[in-house]
Amino acid sequence: LRKWIQSTNEKLAKIESSFSKDTTIRKKLDRLAADQQVNPS
Repeated sequence: LRKWIQSTNEKLAKIESSFSKDTTIRKKLDRLAADQQVNPS
């Protein structure tokens, strides 16, 4: 049971880290899009 809990925690940690990366990338893209709307080139 302890091994199962450990592997589940590791999976959750991996999912969490990849998800936080996705959200930061999305925030950066949103910021770039907003900048382009404010300053049309």
